[in-house]
Amino acid sequence: MKRFWLPGAIFFALVVNLGAQTVDEILVKYYDALGGLDKLKSVNTIIQEGVFATPMGNAELQVSIKKKRPNKWISEMSFQGQKIVQAYDGNVAWMQNPMMGMIKPTALTGDQAKQVIQQAQFDGELVNYKENGVALEFVGMAEFEGMNSYKLQATRPDSQQVLFYIDKDTNLLMGTEVPVKTPEQQMTITVKLGDYEEIDGLFYPHSLEVLGAQKMSFVFDNIELNSDIPDELFIMPAEEK
Repeated sequence: MKRFWLPGAIFFALVVNLGAQTVDEILVKYYDALGGLDKLKSVNTIIQEGVFATPMGNAELQVSIKKKRPNKWISEMSFQGQKIVQAYDGNVAWMQNPMMGMIKPTALTGDQAKQVIQQAQFDGELVNYKENGVALEFVGMAEFEGMNSYKLQATRPDSQQVLFYIDKDTNLLMGTEVPVKTPEQQMTITVKLGDYEEIDGLFYPHSLEVLGAQKMSFVFDNIELNSDIPDELFIMPAEEK
């Protein structure tokens, strides 16, 4: 009997291709669970409104988040008559936070700007990841919040790594983990997503919990798709630039 032999380069190419197919197969199931990739891409604006619980748990802030394709984003929170704003207009990331001494809108740079710009990615990192320069790898099954989940590791263009956990049964994204380094310590920021509900044929999480140095949580009671949002809303006031 003749033995079937593959040159090493061809074998390696096949293994790499099979791995890529595994990632893409997981993502296809994820897109379908949300309502379908075409339907996701038909959404041009998202409005999320709800409450944000402070880390100490002693106050709730009204929060409104608006996103507009391809990369405009603004978050507004109201607390004791003061407004905290973070935004990105596609070119400039900025913030206004009287509680941090930013009485006037202020342009952001460095890591602060990077964090805001990341939020503005309309479809998230699991859609069009190749076009966005993100390397994505399926690293195996793992338990996340008691659920057997697909564990995907994303490497961003700046080499920052993020872990995504997709529930094997529902094929919905349950959470992420991001390692971060602060002057004080190395830590992991965990984001938990839950309470998925259908909005116009698409499923969106209505609760979000952030665990790091402190615990923060968001609960959204209103989500609107494809409402009219003027571009001017995202722009830092001209006189403050």
